[in-house]
Formats: sequence, structure tokens, C-alpha cells
Amino acid sequence: MSRILVVDDEVAVRLALRKFLEARKHEVILASNGKEGLDAAAKYRPDMILLDINMPDMDGLTVLKTLKETKSTALIPVIMLTGVDTDECVKEAMHWYTEQYIVKPCEQATLHAAIERVLAARRK
Repeated sequence: MSRILVVDDEVAVRLALRKFLEARKHEVILASNGKEGLDAAAKYRPDMILLDINMPDMDGLTVLKTLKETKSTALIPVIMLTGVDTDECVKEAMHWYTEQYIVKPCEQATLHAAIERVLAARRK
């Protein structure tokens, strides 16, 4: 069972992702903003993080940068799962080594395949 941290400010998105991930036998940790996400990543050391960009106070790109610059969280793979579909955001996310950039809404099969790819790579 993999532990996945979901960081998204929208309650409906967090709950839908929890249901989706738990149905696939993953342990799920939820965070409603960037600060909570950083704290949860440090505390729980998840196998992967699903991270939104548009959040109040601290956006997802800032969270990603902080994760990758922090020794204890730098190796945690991150999938950006966001409604932001601009070249600028994609480039910045890739600069900070996000494993995947998925624009929501997305097909469940697409998300599932991306998660499984990232987790399989982490197991190697």
C-alpha cells in the first residue's frame, strides 16, 4: 500500500481523490493548503504527492519548490494535478522536477496510469 498526500484547497476535489485512491488501496493524507501540505509531507513522508497550483496563501509551485529544496522531502515524487494549463506553469513545474503535469478535469484512467508509473519508478 502506497501513501499518497493530496494537497488541494477544494474540498470536493480532495474528497473525490480520496475515494478514488482508497478504492485502489492507497493510504491517503489530505491537506487543504500549501502550509498543511508541507507539514504533512515532512511528517508522513508520503510515497507521492498530488499537488494543485491555485491555492490561497501559498501556491502549488511554491510548495513544489520548497519540497524539492528541503532535504527530507526532495525525493518525494510530485504529480501536479491542476486546472492551470499554461506553458509558463508547466515549464516552472518541470524545472522543479515534477514527475507529471496533469490538467484537471482528467480521465480517471489517465490519472491512475500516471500514479502507477510514478510509484513503479519509485520502487526501483
